[in-house]
Amino acid sequence: MSRWTGTILERDYDALHQQLFQPDHDEHAAFLYAGLVETLCGRRLLVRRVVPVADHEFVPSNRGAYRQIVPRAVARAALECDELGLSLLWAHSHPASGDAVDFSGDDLAAHVYAHPALIDMTHDRPVTGLVFGENSVAGEIWAAGEEPTRLTSLRVVGRNLKTLTPRPCQVGAAAERFARQVLMFGAPGQQILREMTVAVVGAGGGGSLLVEMLTHLGVGHIIVIDYGVVDETNLSRIVGAAPADVGRLKVAVAHDLATRIDPDVVVDAVYGDIAYVDDARRLLDADFAFLATDNILSRYAFNLVCHQFLIPGVQVGAKVTGGNAGGIELIHVMERPVTLQDACLDCSGAIPADALTREQLSPEARRAQGYIDGDDGADIEEPSVITLNSISTSLAATDFLLMAIALMPKETSLEASAYYPQERELRSRAAVKRPNCRFCGDGEKSVLARGDLKALSLKPGARPSRAVEAMPKAQLLAPVGAVARARDFMAEVLRRHGDDH
Repeated sequence: MSRWTGTILERDYDALHQQLFQPDHDEHAAFLYAGLVETLCGRRLLVRRVVPVADHEFVPSNRGAYRQIVPRAVARAALECDELGLSLLWAHSHPASGDAVDFSGDDLAAHVYAHPALIDMTHDRPVTGLVFGENSVAGEIWAAGEEPTRLTSLRVVGRNLKTLTPRPCQVGAAAERFARQVLMFGAPGQQILREMTVAVVGAGGGGSLLVEMLTHLGVGHIIVIDYGVVDETNLSRIVGAAPADVGRLKVAVAHDLATRIDPDVVVDAVYGDIAYVDDARRLLDADFAFLATDNILSRYAFNLVCHQFLIPGVQVGAKVTGGNAGGIELIHVMERPVTLQDACLDCSGAIPADALTREQLSPEARRAQGYIDGDDGADIEEPSVITLNSISTSLAATDFLLMAIALMPKETSLEASAYYPQERELRSRAAVKRPNCRFCGDGEKSVLARGDLKALSLKPGARPSRAVEAMPKAQLLAPVGAVARARDFMAEVLRRHGDDH
């Protein structure tokens, strides 16, 4: 039976919680409209909109034993959801429930009565009933031609990441290797990290540092994606690379680095390029993602995937302007959180249209354009130094850590940060979110939370693998044993959450 989970933005969850848990301590209700994505690990509902149900439309039943949403309100929501091409969820509260909650018999009977009709009204999209406690949620999903399925969890993403379940998960003892970290955030925090899947796009100077940090932190599953090969000029900045690694795939070096640090970590070392649809979809099971590449097309793809599938993340980079005989004009490093609620990378000016267009030109077209612009059209090698990469990746990994274990104060700004080493100055880079942004905007044309209900606007297929075919198979991906470890990892996560589905 397919595993179902959900994701909701923190701002929407706060609005939903305020609607459901009011000072009168009575039950209240709301509709949620959601996108949908199917991944290797199951199916996930992506909440795009919260629609409160007015009290006069959530009334005592004709038996007076419980409240129910009046049929006209349910029908109205189903029709609107269908018009928007989204899936319908209807939610209510059990105010007396705290860390554990479940449906009443009347709730389940209402699903049997209403869900088949609602599936028909929304053209065979899944329909979900939710019941919330103060710090918990239970859900039942009905999909056409399938038996009803219980929701495993609901992830709240924002300045802090929180996972709601029907009942508290079991917390085990942390491994001795993490003893000093447990002094900071306890065994529950360490378990959160161990159960997370984190993606790193780019396995070069920044990406290798992130893989190293995430492994030391105790993240249980790391997906690292790159198509590059180690050459001699990489050895000064790729952590874990030695002269013997020249000619190997960078992801293979990252895999070896992580498993040397922690043999129990699951590492998916993926030859790929997220500018291609199939490679980008390898990110979809991630709870968090990092972008550590130096091209604009990857930023576009990362920004798109994060918003369309509600995956929070961070983009990192370092830039040195000038150099050599001309002298250094400016050194700065950047860390740009992708919170899904604030200005995205495009709104922040990190995806300039002219640079994006140039990167997609053929070499011949670049040379022709360069002639017009007064240069040779060639790509320019940028300076790269491990200490600068270390600053940006440390800022990003620390933000991830505080968000993952819910230690980021709500009043803390998560604007982009720029560090200028020569001035020893860290500055915030404020950006304004455009209401009509195609990525992070709330308008109907935005990709936000659409999931598989909207095609990914990337290159079709996967990056051609001709460069890989000449490489020894042992260097391409994690060994077959990692597949078994990944399966065991998921089984352990489900066991700790007490899920039988």
